[in-house]
Amino acid sequence: MDLHEFTRFLGTLFYGASEEVVSLWKELDDDVREEFLKVCKREGTMPFVYRKLYDAGLRDGLEKLEAQNVRQNAFAIGNQMKFGSFCALLDGHGIRYVPIKGIDLAFRIYPSPALRSFCDWDVLIHWEDFFKAVRILLDNGWTTDEEPLPEHFHYSIMRKDGICLEPHWMLPGFNGATPAQIWQFIHPAKEGACRHILEPALNMLLLTRHASRGFYTVMPLSRMLLDAAYIIQSDGFDWQKCRELSDALNLPCSADLLAAFHEFFPKSVIDDMHADADRVDAYRKVFEQRDEMAPRSNRDNLVFNHANHFSLAWICSKIKVKCSGKLMRKVHHLPPKGHNFKVLGYMLKTLLDNALHCVRFQFKRNPAVLDYAELIKKAEGTSK
Repeated sequence: MDLHEFTRFLGTLFYGASEEVVSLWKELDDDVREEFLKVCKREGTMPFVYRKLYDAGLRDGLEKLEAQNVRQNAFAIGNQMKFGSFCALLDGHGIRYVPIKGIDLAFRIYPSPALRSFCDWDVLIHWEDFFKAVRILLDNGWTTDEEPLPEHFHYSIMRKDGICLEPHWMLPGFNGATPAQIWQFIHPAKEGACRHILEPALNMLLLTRHASRGFYTVMPLSRMLLDAAYIIQSDGFDWQKCRELSDALNLPCSADLLAAFHEFFPKSVIDDMHADADRVDAYRKVFEQRDEMAPRSNRDNLVFNHANHFSLAWICSKIKVKCSGKLMRKVHHLPPKGHNFKVLGYMLKTLLDNALHCVRFQFKRNPAVLDYAELIKKAEGTSK
């Protein structure tokens, strides 16, 4: 199933009437249907697909999907209750925060939380309240066995009762912006509340910036498109505000990326985007080629040959992560204390391995990878 066919059918599921869904589903060969369902299962969008097929009356052969849907509903209800307790804890201490990404989309943007799968909780905490919030969480049973990464956009992952929490002080992909700039577009859920919500334009920009992770090779396509479609339908969404926000923060505009999938969105939605045709074309080529770039070797090659990523600051951040004593003990199954010379040896070996890796990519450049990097620069408007 190629990109055109996949996005066309996904768009029909979202925007089409039941009759259109039935007609297109029957038009597909059995192996194409199977491949479509397999991709959606892998990308975590099966709850949405199951609901749309079920509502259209296409229930034959969906017994296994029905069982998955029941589990997803139970998961969503359980998380909703636990998240309510988590919010009450932050509210009680006057911590300003905003749920983001999967947890926010599931409970606030999608019509039912069971339609949007997620595995962890991402919560942006106001930078002035951040370390107070971390202390409160640690005092209330949340634990972490990882070292904080000050240069990263979130604290080390925290866990409690099977829940994985990423406390953010910044949004991912908003390079060059500051927390103070971001919070101009975040407002209390109701007057005086500690819990806040993202403006629709910021929510859309967050989605497409998160999609840029790993040079656009990481985020599942079906999830990105469905998230975008539901955000577009949310109250107060305006494409002009999206473009103004992108310009204000000097970030690529969401419309240029999403307009590349004209098979998914209705023409009226595409027209409202007023996207740049050249950037749309470049983004389309990026997504047509991204599967070839997904292997770690190619992504490393992209980093090492990309001036905006390969820098002294980037090298220092990677050394902090890859060569930390705590990580060496964890990877090599050493106790928390003692064996210091072994830890030092592993740190030096890791540092040398990564240095050789870096040098190799400076001399062994894959032309396809470099062409892909140029496409991204053109799509994002950074090739000037």
